[in-house]
Amino acid sequence: MPTRAHPWLRQWFRSYLSGRRQFVYCGGIRSSAVPLICGVPQGSVLGPVPFILYVADLAALVVSHGLTPHQYADDTQIYGSCSPSRVDNLSSTISGCVNDFADWMQSNRLQLNPGTTELLWCTTSRRQNRLPTATLTVGSWTVSPVASVRDLGIFVDSDLVMRTRLRVPERIVFKVAVQTYRALHGDAPQYLRQFTPVASIPTGQRLPSSTSDDLCVPVVRLPTVGRRAFSVAGARAWNDLPADVTSAPSLSTFRKRLKLHLFPLSYPGIFLSINFFSLRGPCGSCLLLRPP
Repeated sequence: MPTRAHPWLRQWFRSYLSGRRQFVYCGGIRSSAVPLICGVPQGSVLGPVPFILYVADLAALVVSHGLTPHQYADDTQIYGSCSPSRVDNLSSTISGCVNDFADWMQSNRLQLNPGTTELLWCTTSRRQNRLPTATLTVGSWTVSPVASVRDLGIFVDSDLVMRTRLRVPERIVFKVAVQTYRALHGDAPQYLRQFTPVASIPTGQRLPSSTSDDLCVPVVRLPTVGRRAFSVAGARAWNDLPADVTSAPSLSTFRKRLKLHLFPLSYPGIFLSINFFSLRGPCGSCLLLRPP
């Protein structure tokens, strides 16, 4: 909390953060409650504000290395630019900055997640062959450069063409299919779990073309409005997916396989590698840092 904050503002945050307890509820069994001595309540309107205040010093740390920070909630991006002849110097600067970044987080009870840290070098299409391919060393782990990144829902390529993104129809299918997967695996609200698997219907009543993974599509009286119902749209989207996508063992795997399936539909004839990252300058870089 800033030292110049008004006393009533401090009291407001104190009342919001203090006196909280947590417990674990699993399989109908509830653990004993324990007091919360750190952290910010999740899912609240005020939640991001204390976190942003807590990590405010990180921006000054990045600037001290001659780089430019950009922070949005729990995502931090580090930007830098240079001429092609000074790429090695910029790499060294970014590596030192991120090492200090990780040290600051560790000393303040935060953890840098190397699995979601991404590095992107950007330049024009004609200079793509001059982009560095060496990994960036950060502490005991390395980050390999990628060719595209997702930045707040927008995919940006290393040549700044922004071709690596789904068209609107495929984005709609993606969101509907993900929500359907969650509903089928009990990770969605009860009112969304209204699907009937074809496998639960007696054999004599099934269509020969139906597979065991298909869902029954409800009959609607109003085609235009009825098809927009989640029970209808979700079943249709699910039945159009290949078995290797619908059989994904986890939500994260399902999302990855679904993207691989939908990208060729958005851009037929173009081979796309699914790697995500960010941008900057005539020959610049951006490092995306996300806490776990």
